[in-house]
Amino acid sequence: MIHRLPKRAETLLVFVISVGFTLVNSLHVITQWLTNAPDRVFTGIAQYVEDYFFYVDIMAQGASGHLAALPHFTSEQFPASFIYWYNALIGWTGHVVGLSPFASYNIALITFVFILCFLWYVVSKLIYPTNRFARLTCFFFILSASGFIDINNFLIHKRIDLFGQFWFSPAPAFNRLGAVPHQALQTILLIILIICFSHVLSRLVSKHFFSKSDLSLLMLLAGLSFLTSTMSPIQMLLLVSAALLTTIWLAHSTRRVQLLMYIMPASVLLLATFPGFFLSYRWFLHPIFVVARLWEASQNVYVSIFSMILAIGPIVFLIPFGIISFLKNATPLRVTFFLYGMLSFIVFYSPIPKTIGSSPTRWIHPAPYAILAILATEGVLTVSRVLYQVSRKKIPLVIGHRSLVILYFFLTLPALYSQIDARTNTTLQTVFTDALTSNLNHVPRPVVEALMWLKNQPDTIKYHSVVLTDPSLPYDILVPVFTGKISFTGHTVHTLYAEVKSTLRQQFFNGEMSNVEAQKFLTDHHIGFAISKKQMLPFATKIFSNESLSVFAF
Repeated sequence: MIHRLPKRAETLLVFVISVGFTLVNSLHVITQWLTNAPDRVFTGIAQYVEDYFFYVDIMAQGASGHLAALPHFTSEQFPASFIYWYNALIGWTGHVVGLSPFASYNIALITFVFILCFLWYVVSKLIYPTNRFARLTCFFFILSASGFIDINNFLIHKRIDLFGQFWFSPAPAFNRLGAVPHQALQTILLIILIICFSHVLSRLVSKHFFSKSDLSLLMLLAGLSFLTSTMSPIQMLLLVSAALLTTIWLAHSTRRVQLLMYIMPASVLLLATFPGFFLSYRWFLHPIFVVARLWEASQNVYVSIFSMILAIGPIVFLIPFGIISFLKNATPLRVTFFLYGMLSFIVFYSPIPKTIGSSPTRWIHPAPYAILAILATEGVLTVSRVLYQVSRKKIPLVIGHRSLVILYFFLTLPALYSQIDARTNTTLQTVFTDALTSNLNHVPRPVVEALMWLKNQPDTIKYHSVVLTDPSLPYDILVPVFTGKISFTGHTVHTLYAEVKSTLRQQFFNGEMSNVEAQKFLTDHHIGFAISKKQMLPFATKIFSNESLSVFAF
């Protein structure tokens, strides 16, 4: 049984569970890869199609040695930006070992998700170092917790959907693991920061002085704080706030000299994040990301308290029983996680996101969300003790533990099934539908050959040549990653004036422009190449042709 599980067997169990969740998280990519035909190039779409190719393009630029990426989905000539340096670094690393940008994306995702799963076990073990059942339960809750299913919808439509879903929701288990490598990497870094901060603080409490190893950890804390603040400034703001509050809680009854020493780890966090905040602020002033932030802020995300409870799912029944018990055994790690998680929800429901022009969902993240699963684990222990006492020891603690976990498992199983089904069932209308059904996931080789040929062609104009794609073809979104050039259209947000540009290219290819208008259109938007099935275009010379499409130069 779990209580008597050998240490080696426990590690093996954690490894198997981590591998299982990791593979299921990428199941929609793995199944499509296995069914890819030999005459197709598999692109491995892992999430929303437009965002996927946006990130993969940055990885392709990284593979070419550029840590700062040019905006490749709009014809305006803008400077490169470092805002997605981590994606560029992933692309460069993948290129070094011989991976395509698509493989780099998905292998990085699988690697980070596995590390994240195992890191959640480390957190569980640090919180429950002597209670094997509690740490395994905590680990399982963190990975699997999901919302309640919509029973009425199931009875009427025979479809399992989750209650309380909202944009960027961390409530479903596999949303927390994510389909974006940098989300998993952000979560990993945030967890490591919490562990390092709590460890240094705990050592200071027990020893009342700094050792060389503590100074090394502080240096690590500073470096990771800087990097994480450039990746997720909002979460770092919450974490630094939680760290400062944890320090105040710990030092409220200590002498002044100890207070000054205890505040050192939080001060390092705070000071190291300032340069990262400054850089992030500067990077977000890039016109492309100003527009993206305005679009994001305009998304109406309102989640009532009741909807949030439904989204949290079965663990919500256990959380109230765990809060007092969890804080009674307070340690720096427990308090930091608790405050980080609570601050996340408080700000989510406050006017702060709207005031600073961000989406509320940016303030709820898989890292702080884990406190709910941790409190639910404490709830299992508390309820089991109550049952043991009320029954006058007739219901053993072990029976209470197992019964509650088994009940949780059966209540959560439909939600897990729903998420797995969404990754494999092409008939469902989910975020994975486009990835499962789009031809962009399995691109004909002649199309790829034409795009790769275009990659080697020099720019035909003074500026970076923009590629115009025939609207009858779905390949404008592929242009950046395969050619390394700018696409005139292709992304709803990162193509500025997307609707206007869509209309203009329709008019051009439909012959609705006069010669003067067409020439002005090409010049104003720095268009140097066009891709079409047509054999002739005005003002253009055909420079490549195969059975799928033709490439023209202006």
